[in-house]
Amino acid sequence: MELFSSDKKFKILLLLFMGAFIFIRLLGVHTSYHQDELRIASEIDQPHGWFFAAGYGHAPLMGFIYSISGSLFGSENMRMFPLIFSIANFILLFTLVKYLFDWTRAIWVVAFFTISYFSLLSALTVDVDGAVLPFFLLLSLLAFYKWREAGGFLMSKWLILFLLFLTAGFLTKFSFILVIAVLIFELFYQAWILGNKRLIVKYGLGLVLFLGLLSVVLINAHKIIPNYPLSDAIIHARGYVNFSGRSYFQTAVQVVKVLFFASPLLVAPLLFINKEDAYKLRIFVTFLLSGLIFYLVLFDFSLGALDKYFQFVVVPLSVVGGVSFSRIFRSVVIRKLLAPVAIGASVAVFFFLLQFIPHFVPSLWPKSDWANRVVNFQWNFLVPFTGGSGPVGFYISWLYITLNWISVILLVILALLKINQRMFLLTMVTVLGVGYNLVFAEEYLFGKINGNPTKLIGSAVDYIKNDSQIEKIITYNNIGGYELMKIGKYERRLYVAPKYEPFYAGIFSEFRGHFLVIDIPRIGPNSPYSKYFSACGIIYEKYSQKISSKVYDCRNIPKF
Repeated sequence: MELFSSDKKFKILLLLFMGAFIFIRLLGVHTSYHQDELRIASEIDQPHGWFFAAGYGHAPLMGFIYSISGSLFGSENMRMFPLIFSIANFILLFTLVKYLFDWTRAIWVVAFFTISYFSLLSALTVDVDGAVLPFFLLLSLLAFYKWREAGGFLMSKWLILFLLFLTAGFLTKFSFILVIAVLIFELFYQAWILGNKRLIVKYGLGLVLFLGLLSVVLINAHKIIPNYPLSDAIIHARGYVNFSGRSYFQTAVQVVKVLFFASPLLVAPLLFINKEDAYKLRIFVTFLLSGLIFYLVLFDFSLGALDKYFQFVVVPLSVVGGVSFSRIFRSVVIRKLLAPVAIGASVAVFFFLLQFIPHFVPSLWPKSDWANRVVNFQWNFLVPFTGGSGPVGFYISWLYITLNWISVILLVILALLKINQRMFLLTMVTVLGVGYNLVFAEEYLFGKINGNPTKLIGSAVDYIKNDSQIEKIITYNNIGGYELMKIGKYERRLYVAPKYEPFYAGIFSEFRGHFLVIDIPRIGPNSPYSKYFSACGIIYEKYSQKISSKVYDCRNIPKF
């Protein structure tokens, strides 16, 4: 029988998922800004601050989006703008999948999109990669399919909308060229399948015209946005073209981080898509493969926020996952799911409870300590998750992560081999995947298990604000930087990567003041930074589970 069998049930489920989607994400709109988010929010408060985005080598519309968002929500509520785009993405995603398939598969897709932690992070990251670019992707796809359905006429409102959405996406961020390339490939692929050489020539001429117009718009962007530095944008883009001296280790670490964020729930269904669905979803599959080539091969993003750029995978993975699993669970007797749900839930609860056994918290450096613990099966340690555009940071147990992934991998292998037991096994995969995403979401939003840095920031900033002896303060990893700027006591940030040690040695020699250290990730006990702080006095100290917050008074220490 059909898992969902009436329009009324469909509508109720859709409303429930949308309500859950919005409610969960509203819980995180006031988490502290971090790194690039801090820069964006602080620039919003400056006169003409919205032009700053262009100055950092980005596309012209990015700054405009920040400007409108700042005017609507204020710098303290900037997470509202990606949230609104994400809600629009939820609606567009449902509409697109329902158009391509049916109600059932559309419900499955938005369910994956709602539950995914990576989707949650994307909806709250103050940047355009996770919510704004997928918005233009989905609009472009809807217009594209509508145009193709209408026969691909040149004079069509859907063609005009299609080109406008592509242009808007590209002018928001240049990496949107990936979407343009995938859709152009799809057009030529269809013409080649039809064996229509005239159509190929027509598309070729249209492509040249479109790219020409796009270039004209870009070159003249400064007439709409005063002082837009196109040369800076070109230099910024060229800086990522690097085929030698890449940090392959850092790239590998970031890719693993992306897999952890995507979760087994979004990755496992890739192995169960059939030929018919794969053909219908070829644009999404091509987009995923092209994205991997774009970010890992063609350009060097090893020193950038690669996990942020990879937020593009959330939409295609949700579509592929929802479509694949909806087919597998298309005809199911509900009572037959009770056993695998119970088994999966029991395993998920057991894995959850393992997080409360004693865990070691390794320092950020040296990285070899992490590798040694993994190789020696000393898995009861915490992994910090932080990023170039947030989050501030949260811990998850490596033991919890690996046991979930190993279990899902084993279940997937069995499901591939035992077709008659596939639904039973994939039900367990789904339950484990949901539990995994809920743990990530809980630690990101609340940090009840391993600590909440946002709460520590609030308390520490209140103390710093009320202590008249603290004039300026340096903050570790830029944690709490925005809040310190708001009270006028922000001096600068402090990073502890070994390559920065000579630079900060000079800072330590000259600066005589206070430091805020909210220790996620941990600073190594044998590092020069710890040695420096050991000579200072601790005038404020507070803990949230495994994370500490300390204010050091280093005004009177001897020359370091």
